[in-house]
Amino acid sequence: MTSRRARAAGWGGLLLAVLMLVTVGCAPAARTEVPREARGKEVHAQRLTSFAVADEYLLEATDSAPRQGSLDGCRDLRGDHTGYLWRCTVVRAATITGRDADAALVEQRDRLAGLHCSAYPGLGTTRQRLAEGLEPRHLYEVDYHCPDRVMITIRFSEPDDNGLSTKLSLGELQYGPGTGNVVSNQPIPSAAVQQLRSDDSQQIIMVVAVIRTYWMMPDPELQ
Repeated sequence: MTSRRARAAGWGGLLLAVLMLVTVGCAPAARTEVPREARGKEVHAQRLTSFAVADEYLLEATDSAPRQGSLDGCRDLRGDHTGYLWRCTVVRAATITGRDADAALVEQRDRLAGLHCSAYPGLGTTRQRLAEGLEPRHLYEVDYHCPDRVMITIRFSEPDDNGLSTKLSLGELQYGPGTGNVVSNQPIPSAAVQQLRSDDSQQIIMVVAVIRTYWMMPDPELQ
């Protein structure tokens, strides 16, 4: 009887060890999960509102250019010591092309001013750099602060820019959700990228991304 119990205990311990290994192997990495608190109805309603607001700003900021990309996710802030553990954000994006780079920048600046968006440095400084001989592909990206908790990031490129694909990636945005904890993702289609690359009559490509945060989780230890 004792020997039988010992064998049973041995098998039980082995089974427990195997289960623990399987659990550890299947468990999500600490920084690749969408927080459970962000999956509720209230947060979902805020998400839908943010999509609607971002879409409206995108239409106004691009003179009704069609939306080409979308991203929704939560950035893990646990190692950043910001006072928050998570920030969930939506992004809507479109591209604008211009045969005259300076004229395109003026039009874009005026549209953003009409939306009461502000930035320093803004597109005025970008125009100055362009006039000084900097190619559009080398212009610094610009972040505009807008009403309704909206950020608009603009990246600059050209049809033959080797970095065009990176500039079209919504996961690389500083104020966006990143790519680690994605709720939904609609990258800018490869066909749209090829179309941008093939039209060498355009002097400038502007990638306009409208970003809106809809939920942040405070760090209880810092409250």
